[in-house]
Amino acid sequence: MKRISPALVPGRDDGTITEQIAAALSQLIHSADYYIDLHTAGTVFQMMSLAGYSMHTDPKILDRQRQMARAFNLPVVWGTNGRLQGRSLSIARDANVPAIYVENGGGGICDPARVEQNVQGCLNVARLLGLLDGPVSTSDIRYFVEDDCDQSGHLQVQSQAPVAGYFQPDIVLGQVVQRGQTIGHILDPLGDQSIPIPAYDTGHCPLSPHLPQRPARRPASRSLAHHRAG
Repeated sequence: MKRISPALVPGRDDGTITEQIAAALSQLIHSADYYIDLHTAGTVFQMMSLAGYSMHTDPKILDRQRQMARAFNLPVVWGTNGRLQGRSLSIARDANVPAIYVENGGGGICDPARVEQNVQGCLNVARLLGLLDGPVSTSDIRYFVEDDCDQSGHLQVQSQAPVAGYFQPDIVLGQVVQRGQTIGHILDPLGDQSIPIPAYDTGHCPLSPHLPQRPARRPASRSLAHHRAG
């Protein structure tokens, strides 16, 4: 989920540039019936394609968000902590606007296939909401996970790098790992030291760094517990 800053939400029309952006985003979300936040893992990470949502306290909104996330039809559907602040989805949550976010692509690559997935996902959600005719496909969903623990969905605070250096993975994105298994090594810039990085939990690895890491800022991996789509 796009993080603005808890102190800046809902923003100010006469504030700094960042506050004005936050205010404009807040106004747009408040005026919407539904909201989809499309983005990638950026240049720093590679990530399994997923559609996610916050665990809203209103059962009707939560159920609608589940339906929207499933309709986007990506391999992972992930419901996470609804109490996080400073995000587009927290604005939607407070406005009672059903909302999902999409992570599709990353690593600094422009992938036309991912773009097409996003287009088809939006069209599929539009069919779910009755804006377009046609059936809603969910055939590509492989995993459905809901985790309302504190900081779930805030991947940047998980499994932080203990030292600075270049992360060399020993696994591939999406691979199943066991707790304590070495998932890669952090190498210093000169290659004199190699620090093994263990998985802190058992599950799939849906997120992996793509560039050199700074200490205590970026995760070495995030395990996603096994849940087959139902």
